[in-house]
Amino acid sequence: MGLMDDGWADFIDGTRGRPTMPFLSRALDLWEEGPGFAVELGAGSGAEAKALLQLGWRVHAIDGSPRTAEILREEVGSVGEHLTTEIGWFGDVAIPPADLVFAQFS
Repeated sequence: MGLMDDGWADFIDGTRGRPTMPFLSRALDLWEEGPGFAVELGAGSGAEAKALLQLGWRVHAIDGSPRTAEILREEVGSVGEHLTTEIGWFGDVAIPPADLVFAQFS
């Protein structure tokens, strides 16, 4: 199966700057250890990945749109050293073991 079409790239661009989803805050409230390693499935414009990075997490962001990797590089700035991205469908990529897997819209 191919990567997402340009319609998704437009959607992803349109969601830039949105606040993080409440479910991420809830998950982090339940996490009792320090920052760990997170995988975000369907990273889109990267709001959650950026928030996790700012909290000291290492993040592996997976999305089917090549636009996601471009946006994430632009959005995360100096905290991006702890970010890796992978473009592909969830069934086609190896999802690494993680302390947190976040898949809000997936």
